Amino acid sequence: MAISNDLTSNKNLMELSASRDFPASTPITMKYLILGSPRSGSTLVSRILFETKMAGDPLEFFNGYLLELECQIKGKKDLSFDRFLDQMKLRRTSPNGVFGMQLHYAQLLMKFKSESINNAMIGFVRDFDKHIWLRRRNKLRQAISFVVAKKNGAWSSEDKKKIEKIELEDISMIDILSALRFVSLNDHGWECLIRAAKLDVHEVWYEDLVADYESVCSGIFSFLQINGNIASVPSPPISRQGTELNERLFADALTWLGIN
Repeated sequence: MAISNDLTSNKNLMELSASRDFPASTPITMKYLILGSPRSGSTLVSRILFETKMAGDPLEFFNGYLLELECQIKGKKDLSFDRFLDQMKLRRTSPNGVFGMQLHYAQLLMKFKSESINNAMIGFVRDFDKHIWLRRRNKLRQAISFVVAKKNGAWSSEDKKKIEKIELEDISMIDILSALRFVSLNDHGWECLIRAAKLDVHEVWYEDLVADYESVCSGIFSFLQINGNIASVPSPPISRQGTELNERLFADALTWLGIN
């Protein structure tokens, strides 16, 4: 079956590959949820946790592109998010019974067809045993990273860029401000939902992860109570994507906003 070019990112194809499935289906004894937003480091943390072989494979199972790609691969037209999640629980629960999932606030709103927090959303997140909240202090840099990824089609270093070279003039200030609003609303949405659901979250800042990789990873493993089974922190499985373009866009945005 031919797969739409819009869905053929190396990242998404790899995420759904049967080669990532664990050898046998295992009953879930603990499940955790990564609360993230675009370009907050959620893919990096997901890959790190998968590399341990002790934390499932926490992917964006409510990502519309991932669901559509799975439908095309399997030749199905009516696969729902709930059914997709159930199938991935069978495929991506690690042998110690741990299952993980990452989720953006906007994806949660889409799944529950809502524009604000409701009881169904609260019930869904509460059903997970543990919660990791990934955030980024510098939301302007996060927004710029989001815009660049949308333009070149590469959402991680695993992807081949669909547009190899982007010029400064290809990205407008409106693009950046719109992205800043989007990533900020995602983070604020989680803040409100965490409070409404009374969740006890393990907060991880992207900047801390980059600055003190091993220590922050060890903290995540300890929170999930899998640290006793991990000999060492895996090397970073994906690399940073920021380039000189990101820096120039950041400097221009600060000037435009009147920030020295």
